[in-house]
Parts: sequence; structure tokens; C-alpha cells
Amino acid sequence: MFWNKRSAEKQADTIRKKWRDYRIPPEARKKCLNVVQPFAQASLTLVNFIGIREHSKANRYEEEFTKITGLLSRDCFLIGMEYGESKLSDEAQEILTFVCEPLIKFMKQIITESIEMGAAPRQDKDRITRTTLEQIANISKQIYEIGVSYNTRYVASLQKPNNAAPGTPANQTQDKIRYLFAHVYLPDLLFELPQKTYENLVSGQGRDYLLYIWNRIATKTASKISPDGLNLFREKLDSNHEAFIVQMPKPEVVPEAFFGAMVFELDYFTLSPKVTAVRYFTLEMGKNPYEQVNEYHFCEWSTSKEHVNFGKLSRNDKNLFLQAIFSVINSNTNMQ
Repeated sequence: MFWNKRSAEKQADTIRKKWRDYRIPPEARKKCLNVVQPFAQASLTLVNFIGIREHSKANRYEEEFTKITGLLSRDCFLIGMEYGESKLSDEAQEILTFVCEPLIKFMKQIITESIEMGAAPRQDKDRITRTTLEQIANISKQIYEIGVSYNTRYVASLQKPNNAAPGTPANQTQDKIRYLFAHVYLPDLLFELPQKTYENLVSGQGRDYLLYIWNRIATKTASKISPDGLNLFREKLDSNHEAFIVQMPKPEVVPEAFFGAMVFELDYFTLSPKVTAVRYFTLEMGKNPYEQVNEYHFCEWSTSKEHVNFGKLSRNDKNLFLQAIFSVINSNTNMQ
């Protein structure tokens, strides 16, 4: 593979800018840290060895190492989020190689200095360097995989049910755009760009904004389905929570949604309301397996892309959906 460093650098910068407002979930940070930790412990042993001889370098090198590995973890995670595919494409591999360069350069310097000070025989330098580079490559791929696992499209591909529910007529199959709009793109936008999403919804052209998203998905998926029935309602839940209820085009099969709700926790003590946390709820179509009648499942997508089913509502009703949201938020004030 021919490595185009300039192209990789450009792509890496584009990904960083795209995801700059994305807050990596705490559990994802912990997973990345667990990947890096064994390597960090071994590397800092070399740094400490240098510090025995040159105390002034030890703290500086440790700070530099911590900063570089932190940036590497973030970048590899974001690359995985961006590509959302377990199989590394040539392009993704090029970008991973590029973001690993600062750590590779740093470790080569540390290895050279530590060997010169007697940490290992000089003839072992090539072997130690080769092993270190392999470890860095492995770390980058593991963290990339963690990022992939948090990509909503990847998660949806794992969790998306069969096109037809049991008992569904053969000619009635799930329409891709209805699923993607309610279960992938709307929560994706909300979690990745909460402030921007809120501003677009309150602009007075919120429904037009939703139609724009629908049309973009339709273009990507070559869907001809009309967004008839798509509507938007703004609701005040309490003193610092607002909900935007999205009435979806009529669902046809499980688990398409009747409604989606973007809930914002807001700080009003600023020049304009500032989003401090968000949650995304759905009222989804279900089927009774025995009677083949519609059911109405009240659910939530979390920021970690986990799907939670709170149970069934008695009917497809916006106000009932809103009451259920209010109940959940009041019973658990910790927003995502």
C-alpha cells in the first residue's frame, strides 16, 4: 500500500473537526485506557530509567508521553466512529498510521536514550524498536475497534431486526429510511451536536430542518418514500427541560417509530440557552406475537448506543408519550 501522508493528514484533520463536539462516553474512555495501560507502564519504566541519570527529563518526558498517548487514543477512537467498519479500509489504515507518528517518534527517542544509558544491550535496539512499533500498531487498531462499536450505524446494523416481523405480509417489508431517520440519524445528530441541533430546532424552521435531514437520507439510500406526516412539537417539561417531539411518517413494521423525542437539559442563565445534557426517546411499533395487533413500546437510545425498552404504553398518543418521558426524567434526573 502506498502511503499518502498528506492525504492522511488532511483526512485526520477533517475527522477531528467533524467530531470536535462529540463527548466520548466515560465507559469508552475507560476501555481505551485499559488498552493503553500495559504499554504505558512499560514505556514509563524506560522514562524513569532515563530520569535516574537526568532528573530534569523524567517529568517532562512523562508529561509528553501522557499527552501524546491521550491524543492518539482520541484520534483512533474518532476514526473508528467515522468509518464504522470493523474491517480496516486502506484509507482508514493510512490515517491510523499518520496519527501514530508522534508516539512512534517519541518512543524511538526514548529507546535510543535509554539504551545509550545502559537499559539494554545496544544490539537489542532494533528488536525493542520493532516490538514497540508492533505494540503501537496493535493499540491503534484496538482503539479504532472501540470507536467502531460506538458508531450508531454500526450498532444499528447489529441490532436491526429482520425486515419482516412474524406474521407480516410478504409484500410488507421494512422501509430503510423510516428506520434510519428515527433510530440512527436523529439520535446521532442529537448526541454529536447537541447545541447546534437545539438551535436548529428553535430557529422557527425546525420542521424544515427535519425535512432536510430526511431528504439527505433519501438521497443516500435512493428511497422514494415521502415524509408525509412528519411534524414537530415543542414542549416544556419543567424549569430546565425542553422536549421536541417528532411525529414520524406512519410506521409500517416493527420497530419503526410513531414518535421520537429529543430532550434537552438547558442552562437559561446565559445570553442564549445552553444545552447541558440530552436524551432521546422513541415510541415504537411492536406486534403482539399471538394476536398480531399493534403494540406501543416506550424506549430510549443512550449516548453509548444502547437501546432500552421501558415497557408498553396503552396507545399511540403524543401526550401519553410525553407523560412517560416526564416520568422517566423525574425519576432519574441524571441526563445523558
